Amino acid sequence: IFGTFLIAMVPFAYIFASTANHIYIIQAIYGIGAAFTIPPWYAIFSRHLDKMQENVEWSMDSIAIGVGAAAAAAVGGILANKFGFQFVFITGGILAVFGGVQQLRIFKDLKGKDNLIERLECQKNEIAEAEEACEDSDDKTCKAKIKSMFKPIKTYLASCTRNIQAERCEGADDLAAEVLS
Repeated sequence: IFGTFLIAMVPFAYIFASTANHIYIIQAIYGIGAAFTIPPWYAIFSRHLDKMQENVEWSMDSIAIGVGAAAAAAVGGILANKFGFQFVFITGGILAVFGGVQQLRIFKDLKGKDNLIERLECQKNEIAEAEEACEDSDDKTCKAKIKSMFKPIKTYLASCTRNIQAERCEGADDLAAEVLS
């Protein structure tokens, strides 16, 4: 998150750059921000790859980054031509800050759900409540909703089976099996 906010400050810093040395310093700040951002992203992304789909998922990641960079350059060029570079830097900075805030929200959510067993217990309770609400109903959407609630549990169980974060999975496999039965 620290790296993202360093990167987000770079477009705003460009507004005040008046010499080549300023650009070098700003790019150094960007590099430091990237050093704090990119390795954790790869670690998180790698942890959530689906078995036997790694190549497709890494390809999708690379394509998204490449297409996003190309689109941003094209849109930025059009906007710079029409409104000037300051507009582009301010807009880019605002979007980067917005992205950083979203990371904070995700981080809080992940930190609050760090314990796998707590997440499974919560999911078990949600399923029980949904089953109770749908008990007297023949509504297919209600039953489909309940069925979809099992997918995260199966994902947790699969990650434990593949020995991903095995220390967090102690006891979780029994609970997941109980919920799925």
